[in-house]
Amino acid sequence: MKFLSITFAFFILLSTNAQDIQLENNKKLALGLVFSPNYSFRTLSTTDEAFQDFTSYRDETETSKIGYTSGLSFLISASKRITIETGILYSNKGEKTTNLGLIFQGPEPLAPISVKRVYNYYYAEIPAKINYKLTTGKASLFVSVGGSTNIFLQQTTKSIITYTDGSTQKNTSEGNDLSRIQFSGLASLGIDYAFNDGLKMRIEPIYRRALIPIIDAPIKQYTYSIGCNFGVYKMF
Repeated sequence: MKFLSITFAFFILLSTNAQDIQLENNKKLALGLVFSPNYSFRTLSTTDEAFQDFTSYRDETETSKIGYTSGLSFLISASKRITIETGILYSNKGEKTTNLGLIFQGPEPLAPISVKRVYNYYYAEIPAKINYKLTTGKASLFVSVGGSTNIFLQQTTKSIITYTDGSTQKNTSEGNDLSRIQFSGLASLGIDYAFNDGLKMRIEPIYRRALIPIIDAPIKQYTYSIGCNFGVYKMF
């Protein structure tokens, strides 16, 4: 929340300082490259009492990981203040565990003592957002809402095993359990800064959240992420 407050204040200051600088820009289309590092995690819920303890265990032993979203973004100007945004993106979501202790019956000098797992979910995403400019000019502040259709590509689990002698071993396995098509809601606040009539930069803190469970199971899991889109756009 502190980061978002500082970012919002920075956007307001920059937009206020630049709002009187107008560009004669009648371009209707923009194509951009975007990248967003993300804080990625999930929420869990279940109505089955048999899975309540396991849900609590997962909440105690799992934590967030760093993911990302990257790809092509398309902007279509519908009016002076409204743009429609879509594109094709590649994303990495998921979570990880803390170090989980391993216990063996007898003394094992070379036995593993703990394991940490990182869960990665890869998607192709097609967003659809409406951006509304709160200010206009060289630097324009905007808000955005919309959704995203997410096509599941791959699921991997990276296991990091630690042994009694301090050595580690890394293994990666693949899974195929997640739903093929998923949907997410999107909300953001950002700023566009136009260098000239043909090139602009975008900085956009963004929140993404799954609208339906990502897997058909008694424990319902919803991924979410908080990130910041950085983009460079060519206007046509």
